[in-house]
Amino acid sequence: MPVTSSLAAKTAILRRSTDRLKQSRVLWGVKANSDETRARVPAVARWRALPRGDGHFITRDSLSLWYTISGKGPPLVVPTPGWGASSDLYMRSLIPLEGSFSVIYFDTRGAGRSDAPLEDSGYFFKYFLDDLEALHLHLQFHEWFVFAHSDASLQATMYAIKYRKACRGIFIVDGTVNNDDKEYERDRAKRMRRPSRQPWYAAANTALNRIRNQTKNSRRALLALGYRCILLATALP
Repeated sequence: MPVTSSLAAKTAILRRSTDRLKQSRVLWGVKANSDETRARVPAVARWRALPRGDGHFITRDSLSLWYTISGKGPPLVVPTPGWGASSDLYMRSLIPLEGSFSVIYFDTRGAGRSDAPLEDSGYFFKYFLDDLEALHLHLQFHEWFVFAHSDASLQATMYAIKYRKACRGIFIVDGTVNNDDKEYERDRAKRMRRPSRQPWYAAANTALNRIRNQTKNSRRALLALGYRCILLATALP
């Protein structure tokens, strides 16, 4: 699958940000070797080197999930979006990050080289979060960063909330809004009331709600099918 130029451009921005972080000698928000650093940690933090190459681990529902590690530095996991595409989608674009991070490319359940659940219920969102934490425990380190593109941003944000001690930070690229977020819905409703007296509002609101309902129905349909239709499409030559 070709790599999009937008993703490559945003990866370059992230790399430049990482370079600036090094140049400013900041260690995760605290200046390295400063009095504040010495008071909080006895020495500059070192990350345990991760073995490079491919690996598998077993989930609690007995699926074998695939990952591969490239690069050197703090661990940065890159889960696939969850709709069937493999990690090959990112491997060329994210090579620059491998100079600063141990990048863990992770094929989520039902994607790429990982096993697919036998039942549709095996695609419930909670399993994607549990799989990330299972990989974290499998690799046996304290904390990591999560890099998420597109629908993987839902995994990253919810993982950071559920497993906040394990998640050191998240990078979101072209993220997907969680339309089931109640706080988001309240904020949206408040903002939508502001232009409600405009003459074009009724028609625009009707069209917007139609699109939102179609999106929700499509997502439910894909979950009901266990993403099989997309998995089949990605398998075609």
